[in-house]
Amino acid sequence: MSWLLEHLTLMGAIIGAAGALLVGVGAFREQRAQVELSRQLAAKSDQLVRRADESAELYRQLAQKSDEIESLTKQNLAAVTGGAGFSYLNLVSRGSPAGPSVVLVQSGEFPIYDVSVRIVDVEKWSALKPEQITIEGVPGVEFRLSAGNLAAGSAASLGRLPSLTGDHARFNIFFAARNGFWTQAMQLRKVNGEWLAATRVLRNDGRPDAQTLYERADPGFPLNKAGKIDW
Repeated sequence: MSWLLEHLTLMGAIIGAAGALLVGVGAFREQRAQVELSRQLAAKSDQLVRRADESAELYRQLAQKSDEIESLTKQNLAAVTGGAGFSYLNLVSRGSPAGPSVVLVQSGEFPIYDVSVRIVDVEKWSALKPEQITIEGVPGVEFRLSAGNLAAGSAASLGRLPSLTGDHARFNIFFAARNGFWTQAMQLRKVNGEWLAATRVLRNDGRPDAQTLYERADPGFPLNKAGKIDW
């Protein structure tokens, strides 16, 4: 009887050990499965990160190409229209009895096209009576010139104005071209027998967004008390 009891006890111990072993094997397998799942998730996460980086790089490249295309489009358009280019008049040989020569100067990266110029003698215009002003213009007061196309950095001679008299003169000059409109104000003062000029070119003259395109005054041109030109 004691032998049987010992045998049963031994069998119980063996069964218990086997159960513990099975539990351990199960826990090991479960842990291994969790490790494998974690590895797979980490691999998926790395793939997603790489794809996100690849997508971001692709988006950056597309954005760069889009900017390049936009820049080329603007350049092509500017080459056709003239872009931000403009022109201004310069009067040379101002003291000549034959009158000052009118020189049109182009400024800007691209050529400007279909340039027309209207020059108004402000002093003479101010002295006109309303019935003297016509749509066709007033000879000797208003001068209309056509310059055509101007290459970048070029200049063109447009003839002469009537000779300057007195000791001062003022001109308002209006430009029209394929790329828009702009104006130029020019003042001349006779100082020590020499005609000096000050000029300023504006786009959108008279509007809040008016932009000064060009401004220059000869050395010695008379200034006001504030050291500025009275435009």
